[in-house]
Amino acid sequence: MIIEETKRSIHDALCVARNLIRNNSIVYGGGSAEISCSVAVEAAADRYPGVEQVSFFRVILCVGTLFFYY
Repeated sequence: MIIEETKRSIHDALCVARNLIRNNSIVYGGGSAEISCSVAVEAAADRYPGVEQVSFFRVILCVGTLFFYY
């Protein structure tokens, strides 16, 4: 079973490399939406001094949780 999973993983990696060579574009996934949202909220938080920043950073924490459960 471990050998079959290893073969499948190697096949997937080779297919990714082949597709990247054929078409030089990347579709982001695997948490990229959460990271983009967090970066945008963090940039907005920099505009507010002091205690107001705390609410922005709480939103950053919640964004990851919301996307994780949905």
